Order: sequence, then C-alpha cells, then structure tokens
Amino acid sequence: MTKMDSVAGDGDCGLTLKDGANGVLKALKEGKVSGEDFVGSVIAISKVAEEAMGGTTGAFYSIFFSALAQGLADTSTLATADIWSNALNAALDRLDTYTRALLPSRTLVDLLAAFTEALPSGLEVAVNAAKETAEKISDLEAKARRNACVEGGRFRAERIPDSSTWGIKVVIDALIRRFKVIKCCT
Repeated sequence: MTKMDSVAGDGDCGLTLKDGANGVLKALKEGKVSGEDFVGSVIAISKVAEEAMGGTTGAFYSIFFSALAQGLADTSTLATADIWSNALNAALDRLDTYTRALLPSRTLVDLLAAFTEALPSGLEVAVNAAKETAEKISDLEAKARRNACVEGGRFRAERIPDSSTWGIKVVIDALIRRFKVIKCCT
C-alpha cells in the first residue's frame, strides 16, 4: 500500500494503516474493543484512527467509525442487516460532508458505498461488491484528493489502485474470513 501511495502522495498509507491496526490490537488487549460492547468498540476504533493513524486517511476513518457508532447506538434492537445498512449509509453521509469524493471518485468512498449499497442483499454479496470495486478502481479516473493531482491517466495506465481503498479491502477480507470461521464453528 505504501508503494501504491508513493505514486499519488507521500508514501505513508501502508504505515498509517499499520499504525491503525496496531492501535486496534492494543485496544483489544486493553479491553477497549470487545464483543460485549459493540458500539463502544466502534467508538474505540474511531479514537484509534484519530490518535494513532493521522493524516487524511486517519481522519476519514475516525469520522466514518464515529458516525457508524452513532448510527448503531440509535437502535434499541438487535443489529440486523437493515440497521447496519442504515448506520453505514449515515456514516457515508457524514463522511460526505468532509470530502469532495463524489462517486465514482477513485477513493475509499467508492468501496464503502459499494459495500453499503449491497449489504441488504447479504454480507457475502456486500463483500463481493467491495472486492469488485477495489479491483476495478484502477480503471477509474481520479476525481478527488491527491489522486486527482497525479498526471493524466498514469493511475489507469499503470493499473495502480488507490492505497486507502485497498486498505479497506484488506480489512473486509480479514473480517469475512474471521466471520466464516466463527460461523463455521458455532
């Protein structure tokens, strides 16, 4: 991811995401992230993104997770696919107030929107939509953030994905693998 980011930016995306992952692992060890308080865990992840990640990516992750937690906290029932979908849409709407990344924009917003839009059809469908978007992002014209500043069609010519989008794809892949293991063993 750092190599991808060095084309459009300062090459720190991989390190930023690593800092975020290490921050979440630390929060897990400290009990700030657990399966017992899901909304509190999402808030803790938002704080990790804000404090450990830094940069635009960290800010976007923090805003997104904070809004997601708020959307999930507004319900007093079990978090169904519809509730998740509504909370994710609210989080995307909040993120939209801080970015000019209109779809398609060749940013993490593209992947989050694809996942959110497909979620009512099931988790596996949403994961596949996110993966397809991540794979196709190399063919999109950059319209926002630093990606738009890179010369002409270099991203498309070299088929370089957006690094922060690819980072979300990696997270979704890991979560779905973990979900399948839990589902299989329960």
